[in-house]
Order: sequence, then C-alpha cells, then structure tokens
Amino acid sequence: MQTETEYHRGPFRVGLCEVDPARNRIIYRGDATPLEPRVMDVLCALADSGGEVVSRDALIDRVWKIEHGADESLSRAISQLRKAFKLTGCCDELIETIPKRGYRLIPDVSFDVEEDVPAGLVKRKDAAPPPAEPARVIPGWQVQLRKHWRVAMTGAVALIIVVAGLILTADPGRQRGPARAVPERSVAVLPFVSISSDIEDGYFADGLSEELLNTLSDIPDLKVPGRTATFAFKGKTPKFKEIGEVLGVAHVLEGSVRRSGDRIRISAQLISVDDGYNLWSESYDRHADDLLLVQDDIARRVASALNSHLPAGDAPLFDAGTQNPVAFSEYVKARQYLNNRGWGVAKAISGFEVAIEADPEYARAYAGLAVAHTVSHTYLKSPKEIAWKRGETYARKATDLDPDLAEPFAVLGGIALDQNRWEDALDHFEHAEALDPKDTTAFLWHAQTLMELGYLEKASETIAGGLVIDSGSAIMNLVAGYIARMRGNLDTADAHFETAINAGMSYAVFDRGLIAFAHNDLPRAADLMAEAAVLQETIAVEDKPALVAYYLTIMRHEASVDAAAMAFPTLASDDDFLTPSYLLAGESSNALRMIALDPDGDKDTFGKLWSDIDPGLRQDPYMKTLVEETGVLAYWRVHGWPDKCHALGDTGFACD
Repeated sequence: MQTETEYHRGPFRVGLCEVDPARNRIIYRGDATPLEPRVMDVLCALADSGGEVVSRDALIDRVWKIEHGADESLSRAISQLRKAFKLTGCCDELIETIPKRGYRLIPDVSFDVEEDVPAGLVKRKDAAPPPAEPARVIPGWQVQLRKHWRVAMTGAVALIIVVAGLILTADPGRQRGPARAVPERSVAVLPFVSISSDIEDGYFADGLSEELLNTLSDIPDLKVPGRTATFAFKGKTPKFKEIGEVLGVAHVLEGSVRRSGDRIRISAQLISVDDGYNLWSESYDRHADDLLLVQDDIARRVASALNSHLPAGDAPLFDAGTQNPVAFSEYVKARQYLNNRGWGVAKAISGFEVAIEADPEYARAYAGLAVAHTVSHTYLKSPKEIAWKRGETYARKATDLDPDLAEPFAVLGGIALDQNRWEDALDHFEHAEALDPKDTTAFLWHAQTLMELGYLEKASETIAGGLVIDSGSAIMNLVAGYIARMRGNLDTADAHFETAINAGMSYAVFDRGLIAFAHNDLPRAADLMAEAAVLQETIAVEDKPALVAYYLTIMRHEASVDAAAMAFPTLASDDDFLTPSYLLAGESSNALRMIALDPDGDKDTFGKLWSDIDPGLRQDPYMKTLVEETGVLAYWRVHGWPDKCHALGDTGFACD
C-alpha cells in the first residue's frame, strides 16, 4: 500500500451499511452513526485492501504516519469500528484479527460510481500528501465498560442490564454446589426471538420479554429471575434443564415475535425444565392495537398454569402504563436502545419522544427520557449541566404523572450525587427503594453512595439486599467486590469479581489484579491488570508485555507513574488509568489530586478514597481538603463518622 498517496473519498458500502467518508458517518436504514475522522481513515484503508489482510504497520503509516502513540490509537480505532457497526445492526462481524499479521474486513465492499465523481477509494498519485492532523482519538460513542460503576450512578435500571446481560459462562465441567430446592412456582422468561432481520424488531421482541418478566415478577408467590440472569441466555441454545439448574427455576417461558405491517404474531410456550413437558402454548395473530391484551393474556395463562394466586377482580395483570399501543411499542424499543448505551442513547431519546407524542401522559416514557438525557453526558458528550437539567425536568414530569414510579427518583438521586448533594441523593434512593423493593438500581446506587461516604458496613448490607434480588448482576457483584475489598475481605471480593467476569464484565479482571497486589503477588497482579486492558481493547495484544512491565515498574517503585506512563500516551490522559496507577505506586498526593480533578467529569474514581491499595492515602494532608470541599466532612459531622475515620478533638478528624 502506498503511504504517500491521497485517496479520494466517495461513498461505498460495507455489507448492508453505506459509508459516507466525506461526512464521517455510516448509514443503515436511514439512521446515521458518526465516526471520528481517524476511525473513518482506518475503515477506508481496510476497504481499499480488497478483502486482503492489512498489517498494523501499514495502517499506522497510512493513517498516523510516524505519529507517537499511534499503536494505541489504532487498537482503539479498531474497537470503535467493531462496536459502531454492531450498534447499527447492519453487521455483527466486521473486522477479523489475523494474529501477528493484521486485520481484514469481513463483509463485501462495493463502490458506487456516480457520474464524474470517482467513488470509493480512488488513488490520486498526482496529489500532495494531506497535512498531518493532531493525534486525537475520542471514543465518544462507545460503551466504555471501564467506566464501570460510577457510570451506573448517572444512569438507571438499564445500565445494570447493559453491563450484566451480555455473556453467561456456564462451564459444564465446573463442580456445582449442593442441590437447591427449586420452587414449583418459578419461571424464567427467556428473551423472545424476533423472526425478522430488522434490528428494531429485535429490540421490540426484547422489550416485550422484559415487560412480561416484570409483570410476572410482581406476582407474590411466583419466583422469577431478573433480566440480568435470563437475558444472559440470549442467542444461546442451552438445554432447558441446564437453564433450570443455573437459574434455580422449574419452568421457562420462551417465544417468538413476528411483525408485518400492522399485524403482529406472538408465539409463547411454558415448558417444564425437568422433563421438557409443554404445560401451555399459544399463538396470537392480532392487529398491533391488540398488543396490550396479548401481553396480559400471556401473563395470566402462565400464572394460571403454575397455580399462582392472581389478584382478585378484573384489573389487567399486565400494566403497560399506557393504553396506546403505538406509545407502548415505541417505548419498549427505546428502552432496549437505552439498555445498549453508546449511540443507542440518541436513538432512545428519539424513541421516547415518539412514545410521548403518541401519549402525552405516558409517565414511563418520561422516566426513560430522564434516564437517557442524564447519561447523555457520558455517551453523547452533552454538557453535564444540560444533561442534568433535562434529566431532572423529565424525571419530575414523570413523578407528577405517576408518583409511584421508582425510576425517576433514582435519576434525581443520581443527579444529586453528581452534585455532591449527599443527603438529597440518599433520600431519593431510599424513596425509590420504598416504592419498588425489587428495583435493583436503587439498592446499587444507595450502596455506592454509602461507599463513597465511607460507610462501608452499611454499604455492604445494602448491596447484599440487591444481590438477593439479582445475584448474577455483573455491576452488582463488581460493587460488592469493591466494598468487600475495602473492608479487607479479599476472598469474598475475589469471588464477587469472578461472578462479574462470568457475567460479561471483563473490567473486573483488573480488580482481580488488585487482589493479587494485596497478596504481594506482583507478577500476577501486573499480568491481570494488563490483560484487562487487552480485553477492553484499550491496547493491542502485542502491547501487553509492555503494559505488564509498566505495572511492575511502578509497583516496585522503580520509576514514577508520570515517567513510566509516557510509553502509553493515550492511556496516560485517562484518569481511570492514572488514579489506580498512582495508588499502586504509593503516590498518594497525585492520586488524591486526580480524584479531585476528575478530568473526564464523571467522578467515577471518588470511591477509591477508601481503598487500602495505598496505605498512606488517607494520611495525606490533601485528604482533609478533598472531603471538606466535596461536602463529605459536613455530612459526617451530622450523620456520624465513617468506618475508617474518627473525630479528633472538637473540630478535627483522623483516618486509618
């Protein structure tokens, strides 16, 4: 491939997606997803290769020339491309990694020629090389799992789903614990299958499944595993008996959805996991206007088949929150886009707005819109103050329409927490818990708030309540692991991190590395922490040895973090990389100042104040300044001292 060549950028297709290089976007079914300019450059280079493997060096020469730090940036660009195309729905598999060789574009590429404009990638050898651009890779759209627990605080119920419902690792060879008593009145609602190639129909099917799950879980004598656990089986084909053993249920409800114009066909069947016997099945071929009736009928039939005690009277068992089928349909799709985060947040906002247009009194749609706007700061780079304002406005609108909804209060609590209004945050979370004792988000955020304030024992009790509801949640186990580690319960913490990893949260591999560090096993600690970066695709596989060496260097105090991090210029601009590095190196002042500075504005490292990674952290003089400036000290003086601090005289305090 020629490196000193300019490429004309006309439109071309990759699989079912149209690529518009001039506008840095990919388009599928009328929806445009933006790409960063350098990411588009990488895509164009791969498309130009004709399906052949392109080496990393060739891509760097083409896109970054000899720019320092380009190797890291290429790894991130490849990750962004994969996730962007998967999000659009036009192709799940885009780029194949050829070990020790490079990358290859998997879908067919076609170049459209329009009149006199050369389309695709037409080499122009007579043109001078374009001016070099400054190194800049901003993964604005991608779902960053490494922005782990604090991102959850600025979201709502859906975030638990996006990070926890991805992968379930069920190892048939692993020894199982003692057999559990499985209640006969128990059912797992598996994700209904969409019999359509349209991605929106897939979201619609997921939404119907989730609504059925929520409805059945409201029946007091019926055990229904949460969405986290059941949606982990999406796209998999395990035996019913295996599902029953993993989820502790006696039955599963599965089905399919097909939409065609204004008609909808839903098939559902209730199956005994013990013998595969079909207890009930039905197919509904109805007009879309009958959708709400179909959902209610399925819920009633399942409950009746399991001899559950249904509420007296004729009130619908299934409550969609609206009588408008169009509003409900748009709502369930928007909810699934929100679950996926990334640029899906933008689609979720549009979907909730359509639902509200169809039913201006739809409280749940306002609640969803409040969540989407609140997290838009993280995923769409909206100004935080605007995201807060819109989130609060729609949350209060939702509570005005339906004061019994828990989610809007959780949103208000998340906003209050971001603004260091600790009392307001806890009041909102506790109110949300009271309204909906099954809302795991309220338990999660409540526990995280207590953890940030240093009340670790109370935080442990609160997160335990959430785990009773959803023991397989990745984010719940991650936070439970943090709390256990901060309390010195390393084995318990490690078990929680392992559960989080098995549920799809690869970032927890880093936290297992911190457990190894606590045991003074530095080689294992460095290997696990570098492996986490590989799994998150923040570095290339071939860069792992260098990152291992980096961690060993700082943990052994052979160089400062700032000096050693120069080998990773992209990572070195990330507070989620720097803060734990400073802690590992024992650079207490730098760690505290990074926590206070919070360069990316998400304040997701604040809870590290209570970590014991750096024994001198809380003895650093800046610790007192930080807790005073953030209002934490004022809260302690009213509500009591945290687990690791105590009063010192009339006005002072000291921390362990």
